[in-house]
Amino acid sequence: MVNQQKPLLNSSTDSAFSLLDAVSVGICILQKDGTVRFWNRHLEHWTGIARTQIVGQAIAAYFPHLAEPKYRDRLNHTFQQGGRVIFSAQFHPHLIPCQLANGTLQVQRSIAEPIRRVDGTGFDALISIQDVTDFCRQAQQCPISDSSATMLYPVTNTPLLDWQLSSIPELETKLRDRILAETEIRSALKKEQELNRLKSRFVSMVSHEFRTPMTAIRICAELLEHQTLSEQQRHRYFKQIQTAIHGMTQLLDEVLLLGKTESGSFKYSPELINLKDFCSELIEDLRVMFNAQHQMTYTYTGQSTEVAVDRILLHHILTNLLSNAIKYSPIGGRIQLELNCHNNQVVLRIRDHGMGIPSQDCDRLFDPFHRASNVTGIQGTGLGLAIVKNCVELHGGQIEFETEEGQGTTFTVTLPISIV
Repeated sequence: MVNQQKPLLNSSTDSAFSLLDAVSVGICILQKDGTVRFWNRHLEHWTGIARTQIVGQAIAAYFPHLAEPKYRDRLNHTFQQGGRVIFSAQFHPHLIPCQLANGTLQVQRSIAEPIRRVDGTGFDALISIQDVTDFCRQAQQCPISDSSATMLYPVTNTPLLDWQLSSIPELETKLRDRILAETEIRSALKKEQELNRLKSRFVSMVSHEFRTPMTAIRICAELLEHQTLSEQQRHRYFKQIQTAIHGMTQLLDEVLLLGKTESGSFKYSPELINLKDFCSELIEDLRVMFNAQHQMTYTYTGQSTEVAVDRILLHHILTNLLSNAIKYSPIGGRIQLELNCHNNQVVLRIRDHGMGIPSQDCDRLFDPFHRASNVTGIQGTGLGLAIVKNCVELHGGQIEFETEEGQGTTFTVTLPISIV
């Protein structure tokens, strides 16, 4: 049988390829190493993969399952022995259900035929893929007799009517269910992996952020047991304990706030406020909190100072963004808050000239517990920007940022309002 195979591709290769391109079935020619030598226009249409894209490439790079032994071994029968191979599926011995690039479901019959290489070193595999979806549907409605099957056999050289498939709709349903189940499993796995990462970050953050204040409380408590301490010393140690407790309470508040904003239990409640005064007072509070060690400027432009916003959400947004700008800027650095009210929206712009954010951290900047790689020596929880993003979204707004490492960062928050 091997000696009967004729070389198909020789000096008339272009003509042969033109013929293969004109037939109404999918045609692919594979070399022994799995490289695609030819890919006709029907396969381009069915798969969405252009000929110029796949020819010369390994077929397994586009269809990884073909690298599995059960497929590779069958193809080797063609490459090494010049044998004919019919690819089968679990639904039917010769019919393979698949989903095309455009989402259409199709039943295919695939056969690998040997073609002798011109140099006589072996065989390539010419794989023909035929769409038999309509044929199968018609077969269900008009069963073909055994005599008809006998007549078809010499034409196809393969018995086509030995299946036990109950119906093509049932096949399509099974295929859709399998695709849907696989998609759901992948989605659930991705969510589980992300949840595990969040748990790991949470444990790491809590253990780190609680260890320092707890240590301070323990040391101060031990020192307060000494009777020889002066009132001034006692007052200082009590103050350190209060500061440590305040820090832990603030951390717990941030965790709880993040949980509320993500679960939907925190509701948007707008009220009429003087936004210009609100921002001015907040700036003054931060100056006192950080001992006026930075140059903080505030500018306001707009049509009205009386606007309806959620006071609590806005406070969380501004406090976190301004605190970060201060924290990640050098002493004496310039922090700018720009407020603009126009066209029924508030635009808040917080600009610093500090350390900036590395490009590799930008995509995950708003993820809970994620901190930029250049701030490991600065205290923080990685919750602030996640809270800001949730508060902005609860307000129906959006947040954007521009940054350059070593030059600074600008956050722009846009919130819808009702101007009075």
